[in-house]
Amino acid sequence: MRLKILSGSRSLLAVTSIALAVLQLGCQNRGETYSGEIPPPNIPVPEVTSDAPSKRTEALIIGDAIEVFVKEDKGFNGVYPLRERGDVIIPRVGRIKLEGQSISQAENTIERALEESQLTNASVIVDRVRRADPKQDGSEYRGPGGDVSVGEEIKIRVYITGKGVVRPGQHQMVVPRGGALGVYDAVLIAGGLSRYADAQRANLVRTDAEGQKHRIPIDLRRIEQGRADDIPIGHGDIVVVPEREFF
Repeated sequence: MRLKILSGSRSLLAVTSIALAVLQLGCQNRGETYSGEIPPPNIPVPEVTSDAPSKRTEALIIGDAIEVFVKEDKGFNGVYPLRERGDVIIPRVGRIKLEGQSISQAENTIERALEESQLTNASVIVDRVRRADPKQDGSEYRGPGGDVSVGEEIKIRVYITGKGVVRPGQHQMVVPRGGALGVYDAVLIAGGLSRYADAQRANLVRTDAEGQKHRIPIDLRRIEQGRADDIPIGHGDIVVVPEREFF
């Protein structure tokens, strides 16, 4: 009887040791830390070009107005302003975030939104019919960050990965002039969330100026519902969206 008790104790000790080792490994998390403070995003110096961007490649900003044409259903056609939250509100669809996107990107975003809830296939054409800049000549835009020439284009490279996203991989994106591009915005631009995405358990992996990696938990569902602010994304950031686990 004593031998059996000792054997059981040794088994329990072995299991406990393994559990502690796994817990310690999980806490190390490959050198990634999170102290509760989010390091600032890495935004490269704007690329100055000699020619002003075309109307289709210039990013949409708050105050712009776009005209939407939907081939399959004229009921969605109309002129929609970019509201103070950087989105447009389309009947039967709701809010669609478009700030920072080019005209071509806005067409793709609206097509996806229509196909998710209203149409099997959507063919969308978008035209900018009003600019927020009162000068109307495109020579200058005064944003929250100061005066920025429209010839300046800030491009960043981000990585969207995990089974919870539609198009995982490397993506090049344009940061809005005088503004910021959020993590949830970047996920939408990259194709959006998959059907079984665990949006509440997403993570942002960011390397700070000292080379230290930080894994920052993000609840994309709260951001989508407007109950949390989106976190600005930066060059080299990695967004990980897992898939929900079914037992």
